[in-house]
Amino acid sequence: MDKLSLYEILSYLVPGFIATKLLDYFYVEVFCQVSLITNETSNLEESFLLFILALFFGILTQILTFKFLNWKWIKKLVFKSPQQISIENDFVQRAIPFLNSEYKRLRKHEEKEPKPNEADAYLFDFAYLYLEVNDKVTPAKNFQSLYFAFRNVFSLCLITIVATGLTMLFSLFIDFDCNNTKLKTLLIITLMITPLIIIGARWLREKLVKKVFWSYYVELIHKNENN
Repeated sequence: MDKLSLYEILSYLVPGFIATKLLDYFYVEVFCQVSLITNETSNLEESFLLFILALFFGILTQILTFKFLNWKWIKKLVFKSPQQISIENDFVQRAIPFLNSEYKRLRKHEEKEPKPNEADAYLFDFAYLYLEVNDKVTPAKNFQSLYFAFRNVFSLCLITIVATGLTMLFSLFIDFDCNNTKLKTLLIITLMITPLIIIGARWLREKLVKKVFWSYYVELIHKNENN
């Protein structure tokens, strides 16, 4: 079995590890139960169980994140389209006219013409796949894995805020063993971290788009000069 790449570690395992620890925190600290992860298991068994849970919850978080992005107000916080970035970023803008013309020449299907100085609708996907097929996508993929990590952690922050808020609300009406002090602490920490996660996610998204467009641009220039 091949070793896990940086992409899998950052995109799935890190958010999945955080999700697993958050669930365990709720179960142990908030509801005063014995940890399911560390209960009567050896270090090897505990590590293996934690790995499986982190991978499972990491993939689940990735799926939920894509679902959350269907909500426009969430999408605006952590996602910028390549078209938007191509217009707003001067560095990307320099390459767009050439990339659009090359994409129009190479594609075998009809598409709606983009707005002036805006990246074609599928130019980013085309460029990414081209780099991937030619095994030159690693630098861009590193930014993508970091972006996915921040975006998935943002989803966990949203889930944590909702879960802590509902638990505190239910504790007012339903009598169950719950540590409200630790809930409040978790809620405050999450609310403080979330804006930083948003800033990081937006910055990484822009870096990803810039890296893909310019890597593709340089590759095309190099290819044309050698032909």
